[in-house]
Amino acid sequence: MSFREFLLRRFIRLYPMIIAGSVAGLFSSIGRYELYHHHIPAYSYIASILYSLTILPQISDTPFGNTIFPLNPVIWSLFFFELIANILYGLFLFKSRLSVLMVIAGSSLIAIVLIGPVGGYETQNFWAGFPRVGFDFFGGVILYKIYLSNRLPHWRIGPITLSIALFGIFSIPTAIDGLMLIPILFSFCFIIYSAAHIDKIQKYNSIQNLLGAISYPLYALHRPLFPVCLFLLLKLGVDMDRQYPIIVFLSSIMIFAGSYFVLKLYDEPLRAYLSRKLLKAKATSVKSESKIASVVKSLADP
Repeated sequence: MSFREFLLRRFIRLYPMIIAGSVAGLFSSIGRYELYHHHIPAYSYIASILYSLTILPQISDTPFGNTIFPLNPVIWSLFFFELIANILYGLFLFKSRLSVLMVIAGSSLIAIVLIGPVGGYETQNFWAGFPRVGFDFFGGVILYKIYLSNRLPHWRIGPITLSIALFGIFSIPTAIDGLMLIPILFSFCFIIYSAAHIDKIQKYNSIQNLLGAISYPLYALHRPLFPVCLFLLLKLGVDMDRQYPIIVFLSSIMIFAGSYFVLKLYDEPLRAYLSRKLLKAKATSVKSESKIASVVKSLADP
């Protein structure tokens, strides 16, 4: 595809949920701060929602704290870092050799280890986001190229085992930085590469399709939805200090359900509409070329 089409497809895939996450973050923040009588000027809300919708970071502290996207902190990973990585990949690096991508990912990993705490999402560690996306993005490209080339054996590890491995990583009771990042990040590479082969196990297809479809809305919405869940559970009489497992379980169900609702009623219909409108010219062009080719072929045939 052309570079223009590549950017359009990235825009269609990512931006609808950036809008949803930003708006959800705005209302969640208003409710949270005003509920506890932390009055924040209206212009701060307006400025933050504009920054969020334009995917630009607020690199100075705001009344909401020191995150670069205060209304919905998860947008940090979708904005400038991912945008630059996508543009570099679409313009120059999509045809690069594996060795070039390994140099980029490897040098980024070294930089992450030397910097210390993993950063990029707060004002004080903003610049640390560049090596972070350098490893994450191009590491993913490397994994995909290796997957296509069949250079490594196909590890048939079931999703339950891989889920337990993920749970184990997330349960490490300490900050993960420095040299400890290396085995952790390569563990993620192993899990992703192994999971890429699960699609051949038919009995998991429906679960995989659901989790795959909802993963991005779930990521984009979980931060603004979580305070709403806590407020509702508090109103229902749940003890916030003593019933933590119940809070986690019920909040997870509520956030999952809310994300599914947004996926089906907003994200998928809007992406389908944008694809029809923005990619229509491309489809028409391809169709015309196909017709011309058919005519030429028919004239050439005896």
